[in-house]
Amino acid sequence: MSQIRYRYNPELLSFYKIGKSFKDKFVRFLFFVGISIVATVILFFCYHMCFDSLKEIKLEIKNIQLTFQYKELNNLLDKLANDLEELQKRDDNIYRNFAGIDPIPKSIREAGFGGVEHYTELENFDNSEMVIEIAKKLDKIKKQVYVQTKSYDIVFDLVRSKEKFIACKPFIQPIAIKDFSRISDYFGWRVDHPVTHKPTQHNGIDYPGSIGTNVYSTGDGLVIITKISRYGYGNEIMIDHGFGYKTRYAHLDKILVDVGQEVKRGQLIGLLGKSGMTTGPHLHYEVRKNNQPVNSINFYYNDITSEEYNLMVKQISQHY
Repeated sequence: MSQIRYRYNPELLSFYKIGKSFKDKFVRFLFFVGISIVATVILFFCYHMCFDSLKEIKLEIKNIQLTFQYKELNNLLDKLANDLEELQKRDDNIYRNFAGIDPIPKSIREAGFGGVEHYTELENFDNSEMVIEIAKKLDKIKKQVYVQTKSYDIVFDLVRSKEKFIACKPFIQPIAIKDFSRISDYFGWRVDHPVTHKPTQHNGIDYPGSIGTNVYSTGDGLVIITKISRYGYGNEIMIDHGFGYKTRYAHLDKILVDVGQEVKRGQLIGLLGKSGMTTGPHLHYEVRKNNQPVNSINFYYNDITSEEYNLMVKQISQHY
């Protein structure tokens, strides 16, 4: 409670109340306002000091967590880089070697690495050195993976092409082993032609046999010629196997395929006969490479058994 103030009047020998002037009231008001402002400022700073401290603590904890995660990510990238290096070694020493192509030079695998201009925007951050290091590793791995992917594409295409080449190449003889007895005439120069009795070049191999003996395609390919004739090669078939290889089957009794037909190795294509210029039933079989006759005996599987041959023919015939 505010105190009431009095002043003594000696002339009147009495006390009288002293009232507060406007100035006193205003000064008192200013004093209380000033005290309130000071107190408010003090409380404000105390509050924000405490609040900022808590916020800083939370940020520090989060920073520690991020640093730990960066380190874990860095370790993971190192492991990925090691695994990628193993894949690169296998690619160079196994896959590309199998495909018959040279290893990828190191200068190509690491082309475009280095330089700091790309990472300037990552500077001036907390742990910027660690962030930049991780970014560089990511870029390096990304580029190496791209090169490795392209290498696998090339190897795959080459292997697939070689697989097709192996299937197309005339690797077996056109007469089943069970029907094969002997070769009556070989590839090369012969002094006495059996019909003309003149020296001639024999461009194939002759297989004697009974009329109607099965004749098989020696590789995958496309029939490009079926010819009926009483002269020369007589009834004949020519198959284009791709990769520069063609085969001719001549003096046939019957032709069982048509021009434009795709055939598989071991597929029945005709029957042995004695059409054309011949002294007896036999098959004239010829292999040509880039339109030049080559000795077909060099293309045979020498270790295939009669059972394996029959099994192959059986498997092919199930599709036709």
